[in-house]
This record gives sequence, structure tokens and C-alpha cells, in this order.
Amino acid sequence: MREARRRGERVKVVGAGHSCAAIALAEDAHLVSLDRQDRMVEVDEATGLVRVEAGIRLHALNQRLAERGLALPNLGVIDDQSLAGAISTGTHGTGLGMGAIASCVVGLVVMDAAGEVHELSATQHPALFQAARTGLGACGVILRATLACVPKFHLRITQGPGTLDETLAGLDALNRAERFGFWWFPHTDLVRLWRAEQTEDPCDPPPGPAARWHDDWVMNRGHEALLGASLAAPALVPAINRGFFEANFARETSWVAPSASAFRLNILVRQRVLEYALPYEQAAAALRGLRALIDARGYRVHWPVDVRFGAADEPWLAPAQGRATCYVGVLMYRPFDLDPAWEPCFRAVDELFAGLGGRPHWGKIHWRDAADLAPRYPHWAAFQAARRQLDPTGVFMNPYLERVLGPC
Repeated sequence: MREARRRGERVKVVGAGHSCAAIALAEDAHLVSLDRQDRMVEVDEATGLVRVEAGIRLHALNQRLAERGLALPNLGVIDDQSLAGAISTGTHGTGLGMGAIASCVVGLVVMDAAGEVHELSATQHPALFQAARTGLGACGVILRATLACVPKFHLRITQGPGTLDETLAGLDALNRAERFGFWWFPHTDLVRLWRAEQTEDPCDPPPGPAARWHDDWVMNRGHEALLGASLAAPALVPAINRGFFEANFARETSWVAPSASAFRLNILVRQRVLEYALPYEQAAAALRGLRALIDARGYRVHWPVDVRFGAADEPWLAPAQGRATCYVGVLMYRPFDLDPAWEPCFRAVDELFAGLGGRPHWGKIHWRDAADLAPRYPHWAAFQAARRQLDPTGVFMNPYLERVLGPC
């Protein structure tokens, strides 16, 4: 690290490569992988504090925590990311009382651009800690994290149909659930409602071969084949969306699962995603505006528009920093690695959500820059001071970070 700094070279840490933004890309940088940094260093089962190397993938972390009777309090739907990547980009689950994954981080070990190692926490270098907890890879190399875990738990999941208008009218009541989110199927008024509550009930048996076959070959590969056909005939997209809803989500279902598997989805088809963290009070306006935009401009948007919720977070560049949040994600699949016409739609949605006070997900597609982002974050100046303390010459910068953070 010291040698790279002396020679004016750049260094980028790469995780699982899950982000569809260019946050970890740099053609002229030394790429550093933390994949072998995946040990559980220390576990205090009495307090739930776990110290772990930050290169560990979330699925491995979840398994090792469960073996010790512990779990992360909240997770997203993908568990392939490295812990460092999930912390750095603001990865989140759902639940209006739940913070993002970084909210359970109570300590970090970070290497700065000079090769110096710092122990960070709320009491030890607190400014650097709040910057690095969602640091976008600009605040050094996260080597270890201390996590405040909870006893492992089961969730009763209830999934059922609804309509967009009824859902938006009843958001406050629906969010009284411990965890709530929904999928909207564009070109319809149909939504799939998802609720989860902790339970002492035993878990249902894991999916058998038939269910796994349906998941892999109908929900993923069959869907991919239909999306491939829609590349030549985009008018098929509304029928595909409605058909998948009617076939798979039109009936209420319920089951009990361990928390880690309850959150996870099996997504095999590549996709591009734009996601914004909007003030909770703007949730209904954002979804109604999105529907009007799609209808007015004739965009063909794949299912689902993913809507989740989160509590106000502390880290200075957390998308939910300081406010209760509605996360809205719009995706376009890439069947067989081929792209539909996604960019005009995403640019229009980017403008719509930014105009409602939204903050973009750091690891997903958006077109905001530092001048636009600075007023959206109350602690922007403090973050900039902290990251320049850890990296005064821009060793960890790349074109994406120069756009969203500005130069060192």
C-alpha cells in the first residue's frame, strides 16, 4: 500500500462483483481480493459480539453464525456479497424498524492509504467510524468487522396478492408488521405482499426436488426464455409480468424458515438495477409517479419493482441516513446476457426519484454526481474530511468515486 501511494498508483478492493454500478472498477488500479480473509476471529455468544474478517461472503457468515446460535438481525435478498462490500454500499433488508447491515457493525479494522491500520468504533475515532461504515471503498480497506448479532431466530413468512392502489393507501398499517415489503408487477395493478414476523414455531421442511426444479427452471430459466423472446417483441412484457403473477403469486401462502434462508431469493438471470432510498412519506408519490411515467412513455419494464422499507441509519453516507426510508428498485433483466432498451427508462426514473428527495443506492445504476448528492446528506462535509484523512492522495479512488464524491 505504501509503495502504491509513493508511486501515485491506485488500489481497489473487489468483493463478489455483485454491484451493477462501476463502484469497484478501475482499469489503472491494482485490484485486491479479500476472498481468503474469511475467518471468524472471535465470538462472544453471551453478548452476541462477533469479530470476523471482512472478506467473508454473507452466505458463509450466516452459516457460521447459525452454528454458534447467532444471526444477523436483517439481511437482503442476495447473500453472495462479501461482508466488506455489503457494509460499504449500504446493503439492506426490509422492516421499518430495521437498519441496513452496516447498522449492526460496532467496530471496524481499516487499513488506510499509507498502510496504517486503525481500530474504529463509536468511541475510538468515531468520525472515521461513521464514514467507513458506509464508505463506498473510499475510506480504506476494511480488514475486520465486529458485528452485534442476535440469537438465531425463525420467521413466519406470509405472501399474498394485493393491488398497488390499496397497498399505497394502507402503507402505514402494513408497516406495523415486523418486516414488510412488496413487489409491484409493472403494466398491471398487481402486487405481491410479503410480511415476516418472528415465531417460536418449528421450521417447515426445506424445499424438495420439485420445488427446487420449479425455482430453477420455471421462475428463472423459463422466465429468461420468455424475456429473450420479448427482446424481439417488447409488447410481450406486460403479458409475461401478468402471467408470472397469476401463476405464482395470486394465492396466499405461509411458511416458517430460519431467518437467513427466509430473506434469500434464488436469482439466476443477470439484471441491471436502479434503486433509490426515498423519504418514507414520499413512498406513495414515488410509486404513483413511476406508474404514470411508464404508462406515458411506453417503457416495457420487467417485474418486479421491489419496494422495501428501513429505519433511519447512522452512517454518514447510508442511503437511509437520518430518516425512515422506502427503498424502490427498478430492474431490467439481461436474458442470455443480452440487453433490452433499459437506459432511457432508468434515466427518467433517476430524475423522478431524485426530484422526490431520493438518494441512490451506491452499488446500483444512477447518474447523480457530487454536486447533486452533497445537499442530500447532512454529514457530507464531515465524511469528506474523514475520507481525506484516510486517503489524502486518492489511492482508493476510481472514476465512479470521483463522480459521486468529487476529487480528493
